[in-house]
Amino acid sequence: TNGNIYKSIGFLNGAFNGPYKIYYPNGKIAEDKNFWMDERHGIQRYYSENGKLLCQLTYEFGNLSGPSKYFDSNGKLLYTCIYYQDEVISVTF
Repeated sequence: TNGNIYKSIGFLNGAFNGPYKIYYPNGKIAEDKNFWMDERHGIQRYYSENGKLLCQLTYEFGNLSGPSKYFDSNGKLLYTCIYYQDEVISVTF
């Protein structure tokens, strides 16, 4: 390896809990997530290898709930979805 951290994961009692981060080989962040007792919870961000934000999702105890934003490869907002318990409530372009 090149000495860079590949993953940083929080655990509590054998479950994913807290920050969960994955990095590209170049050291830039690929995924920045949060867990609460093995469930995705809070803001989840996914990045391109050059560091541009690709999407920002909002989870509540394992379900997509709230605003989620999707971006093109240049970081320009494409659309926003509002979710409630994994179902799309609205989409704004």
